[in-house]
Amino acid sequence: MGLATLRGGGSRCQREALSCVLGSVERTDSSIPAEETAHKKSIPAMLFFFAQKQFQTQLQTLKEEREKLLGLKVSAEGRSREYLEKTDAQRQKIVSEFEQLRQFLEEQERLLLARLAELEKGMTKMRDENVTKLCEEISRLSELIHEMEGKCRQPASEFLQDFRNTLSRCEKGQFQQPVEISPELEKRLSDFCPKIFVLKETLKKLKDTLPSKLEREWGESLGKEGPGKKAANGRRS
Repeated sequence: MGLATLRGGGSRCQREALSCVLGSVERTDSSIPAEETAHKKSIPAMLFFFAQKQFQTQLQTLKEEREKLLGLKVSAEGRSREYLEKTDAQRQKIVSEFEQLRQFLEEQERLLLARLAELEKGMTKMRDENVTKLCEEISRLSELIHEMEGKCRQPASEFLQDFRNTLSRCEKGQFQQPVEISPELEKRLSDFCPKIFVLKETLKKLKDTLPSKLEREWGESLGKEGPGKKAANGRRS
């Protein structure tokens, strides 16, 4: 530690006392009386005392500054841990809300598809019944046609015996055309159109309004902090 450093540190009284001691050391006049020689020998001890005192004072100051910084570090870590816990809690809430929404939408999807599958099952059953009836009618007509073609090849005497009976079996009213779909199934099918429209409009509204509402709420929450709080948060960060 240099002399200039020693002079610059410590309290005012310490600096003045140290200046006096150093002034005595720096005087090199050979005409100093002999009785002062013993006094000069004690000067290094005094210099060591003042230097060590100043060193201990500076060391204590550094330790206090370190303790202060350690306290700030512990406090900052505690606040950061608290904020991280709050962030994790908010994350879990967001995941939970979207999971509930997803489950709700999946449940509604299952219900609609189940009703549509039930309707499809009814339509398939009616189609199979109609096909069966048509096949039966086609088979009956084929037999009747075969019979009439054979009748046409008969002699006049045989042909006239029961031709009226054969013609009566060919009357159009005897053949019932099957219904393609029942009124009930047709109504249930038509009811799906407004349901799908409502679903489409609801989801479109959700997609259009949810992001804007979230952004607006986010902006309002930031605005409530105010300039002072924002500046404070900026300094802490």
